[in-house]
Amino acid sequence: MTTDTTVQVRQLTGLQQPPGDQSCGYYALFFGKVLSRELQTSVPPEKKLSAALSEEKEYQAFKTSCIDYLKSIAKAKQETTYPWTDRDISHGALEHAYLMRLQSDKFSQEHNIGSIISLKGFGLASLKSNHPQLNASRLIENQIKAVKQGGVGVFLLGCGIHYMAVALRKDPKTQVFNIIYVDPQNSSILGKSEKELKAVINTMEFKSWLAAGWNLDRMKNLCLDTFLGAQTFLAMLAETLREGKSFETQVLELNLIKGFLHSFETSVGYWPQSKDTSRVITGQGVRARPKARVTLHD
Repeated sequence: MTTDTTVQVRQLTGLQQPPGDQSCGYYALFFGKVLSRELQTSVPPEKKLSAALSEEKEYQAFKTSCIDYLKSIAKAKQETTYPWTDRDISHGALEHAYLMRLQSDKFSQEHNIGSIISLKGFGLASLKSNHPQLNASRLIENQIKAVKQGGVGVFLLGCGIHYMAVALRKDPKTQVFNIIYVDPQNSSILGKSEKELKAVINTMEFKSWLAAGWNLDRMKNLCLDTFLGAQTFLAMLAETLREGKSFETQVLELNLIKGFLHSFETSVGYWPQSKDTSRVITGQGVRARPKARVTLHD
């Protein structure tokens, strides 16, 4: 747990995803559903929240409902190709196509998952090198505004190869903002250095991935990127809640400064004259670009 005077970041344990199981998306969606319910009126003690997040019968019933509903959609549309065959749906992975249907149909109202904000591409490498997550940043900013007014914000966080759940709630008694993070694998990441994260990863087996033909070292690197992305996401949330830089500004800084410009410097040995990021990024997005002076050599 990390704390300051206004923001508290906590990682809670929940129901454990078994080794070889590919259902992290369903676990995380279930965690989001539970957090949405349990945080409506207050911030319960950790023990009570963890107990609610660990209800196996409730999880299994929820997952079965999800799969049955998806199968009914496939049957009604006479789908026979990936990812809509019975085998695909029963396999366990929460495909993006499934998530879109579960959160947009009547199913979302029946199971209270429609308000969960689904985020993809939040691994650290993606944040640095892919198109900046501007639309997602604005959704997050709106959710943070609602939390500041007494609401609950819940995210299904997709980082690299994994899904996690994150919830935001301002404690009405202490006025402290709570950021609650739950990982289906219960891998402890808060406050850990990259070296410590690698030690955690070295204990993991990646059974289903290796069975599918993936290389172990590749999987370890992807997992590290996942954990670093989750750490970065939590840190950016905390910074925004503390009335520091906006989430969008932080995303742009990471993408343009630590991503593009750092890669540019590494590749060509050049950095713009001014490293003052305020000249590149402002609270309203990109305002000005540093002028580059490049000398061409034969």
